[in-house]
Amino acid sequence: MVDDHAGTATTLARALAQLGPGVEVIPATSGEEALERVKHAAADILITDMIMSEMTGLELIEKLQNHPSGRPAFCFLITAYDVPGLKASAHRLNVKEVFTKPVNPERICQIVAQAMEKIDQAKPAPKETVLKKVFTILIADDKPDNLLLLARYLESEGYKYIEARDGLETLEKVRSTMPDLVLLDINMPHKDGFAVLEEIRADPAIQHIPVIILTAARLDSIEVQFGLNLGADDYITKPFDRRELLARIRTKLRTKDSEDVTRQCLAAVLQSTADAILVFDAQARLSRINPAGQKLFTAGEAKLGQPLPSDAGYDSLLQLLDRTRLPNASFSGEVVWPNKRLFSASATPLQEGGLVVALHDETLFKDVERIKNEFIATASRNLRNPITSIKGFNRLIKLAGPLNEQQLNFIQRIQNTAENMWWLVENMLDLAKMDLAVRYTHEAIDINLLISEMVDEFQASAETSGQILTFEKTETSLEVRGEALRLRQALRNLVSNAIKYTPIEGTIILSLEKQTGEVWIHIQDNGYGISPADLPFIFDRFYRAQNEDTRDIEGNGLGLAIVKSIVEQHGGQIRVQSERGKGSCFTIALPLVKAGLSPVETVDLSKPHPGLIPGQGFTG
Repeated sequence: MVDDHAGTATTLARALAQLGPGVEVIPATSGEEALERVKHAAADILITDMIMSEMTGLELIEKLQNHPSGRPAFCFLITAYDVPGLKASAHRLNVKEVFTKPVNPERICQIVAQAMEKIDQAKPAPKETVLKKVFTILIADDKPDNLLLLARYLESEGYKYIEARDGLETLEKVRSTMPDLVLLDINMPHKDGFAVLEEIRADPAIQHIPVIILTAARLDSIEVQFGLNLGADDYITKPFDRRELLARIRTKLRTKDSEDVTRQCLAAVLQSTADAILVFDAQARLSRINPAGQKLFTAGEAKLGQPLPSDAGYDSLLQLLDRTRLPNASFSGEVVWPNKRLFSASATPLQEGGLVVALHDETLFKDVERIKNEFIATASRNLRNPITSIKGFNRLIKLAGPLNEQQLNFIQRIQNTAENMWWLVENMLDLAKMDLAVRYTHEAIDINLLISEMVDEFQASAETSGQILTFEKTETSLEVRGEALRLRQALRNLVSNAIKYTPIEGTIILSLEKQTGEVWIHIQDNGYGISPADLPFIFDRFYRAQNEDTRDIEGNGLGLAIVKSIVEQHGGQIRVQSERGKGSCFTIALPLVKAGLSPVETVDLSKPHPGLIPGQGFTG
């Protein structure tokens, strides 16, 4: 198991090691380490990450295929990116399967278990008899003759068996011996078969055990449906055909054996993963928790079969659970623990009711991120003074005496470079402030007035470039809640970009569109446009889309990142539609002010708008 992320390699290695006592998993964090670890013995199965620092996964596979001790029987490749041509290259090297991250450890375990099966089948039969798994079957019947007959049938097939003669004894032995299958008669003393079946299916510890109902009565379809609805896996009517009975038993045991392997893999993943996993039933009661999850709670706070206490500081987690119980919804967000640790939480509903919550500790990451942002903010502030001095003295040079044309050219270049440095520092400082969760006062803002001010501000610049800048006002009164200075900054960046990336005699149109509970602000131009390859990345920090038309336009790749951050911190979203040579349309969606809200409120910009699900787009 090779992955340059040590945590991923270790987690998968632990899960795979649970597949059986004969499995030896060797983790490595680089191709060179992997080659060293199998220097004197070949690996049967190789699972490797694609992108690693010293050599790629494909290069490692190629080297191991020429290994003096023998090549791996199966090779699997894991990649974070579905790169064109990768699967073809992998196929050429006989890679069995290519997985795209994030990988499902349970799926990996299943694939490896199947590969191990094929390796075992390909090996020559050993001289000594290999012991196969012996299944234990509980026979529940109050008639001695039936017990004797069924016992002989099972013994002839190599099964072990346990006997029970009434309903209460059946339940006691199911719980104490955990058989692989139950043959259950309906008419038994103390508890009939239906009552026994209902209790088996209601008990999480034994509900997975398959049950075949045996009955001497000729049941009508309603009774059969009743038993199946209670959880019976099959029905057989007495007197039964021996071959049919044994065939049905074999079928159920094969299915159970496969499910047991899956459960073992899942249990291994839950036991070994560093993330906390909490499973809740439909009534929000905790039904399962892994060791990492248990460590988060103090003694007595997390009880199986009970909801989490509402007065112990788990408010953000409980709110997440409430949101996920709404229709249609997986949900993710941040959860703050009572000890101030910060977790990234994802909650997924279960088909049978309830949900699974995974908590990933991001406290250290957030601390490092905060330190980084504080450093950037401090450095940016400290850079302002020297850049201001450069700009100031550069202007004074002209006053010191006459300059020739070349010297004037140099001074202009210095001035342009200093201006670019100044805006880079200002943009970095803005982003750092946003990341540091600065609190701003949000007030009701007339969005029509705000856009009119933007058009007035940039009208002269547009006219200088021979462009037409207009505002199509279709709504008279639309108010949003926000920090006016920040929203101006976002619009200023978008309008400035539209002018910058639109050729002479082009057109820039600003317009509004009222939607349910929102206002959409459109900034449309007929400029150079953005290529489809660049569109997914234009809001990333320091990313600049380059082409022949725009390569000489100055920029630092931070403007759109700032716009996106401002919009999202106001509970809004931004999207773009663009076509090369035809122009672009940026659309901002902001929530409208609701009636009855106070005109001014203080908002923590580190938290998303309560009506916004992170990562979800808007249509239109």
